[in-house]
Amino acid sequence: MTIERLHSEDGYPVDSSKPLLGQIKRILISNQTKIEALPEGDYNLTPKWWTKHLMNHELTVLENGNGIYRMIPRNNRVGTADLDKQGLNKFEAGGKTIQLPQDDEVAVVGGPLKDGKTLGAYEIMFYIPGPSPKKKPNQA
Repeated sequence: MTIERLHSEDGYPVDSSKPLLGQIKRILISNQTKIEALPEGDYNLTPKWWTKHLMNHELTVLENGNGIYRMIPRNNRVGTADLDKQGLNKFEAGGKTIQLPQDDEVAVVGGPLKDGKTLGAYEIMFYIPGPSPKKKPNQA
C-alpha cells in the first residue's frame, strides 16, 4: 500500500514495437514474488552497470505512500521519451519528474540491455493506495 517496485539488474526484455503496458503487466505477473513495497525514503534506481548513462534515476517515497520519480540529465544534450500504445513518441529535451500516482500510476526505468540491441525494463514502479510501510530500525 505504497510505491512498490520490481527490480532487475539485468533488465526484463521489452519489444518497443508492441504495446508497453501489456508487456509490463506480464512481467509483473510472472515476477510477483520479487515485488517489494518501499518504505519512505530516497532510492537511486540507476542500474549499477550503466557507466556511460545520460540520466540518473531517483525515487523518493513519501510517508503518505506517494512517490516522486526523477530522471535527471547528466548533461544538457539529453532528453526523455514516452512510450505509448504505439511505441516511442514525444521526445523532449531535459529531465522529467513523475509524481506517483498524480501523473501516472506506473513508471519504468528503461534502456538497452547488456547485449546493446534489446530494450529492457530495469525498474518498474507502481502505486498501491495506502501509507508507506514503516522503516525497519536498521534502515537509514
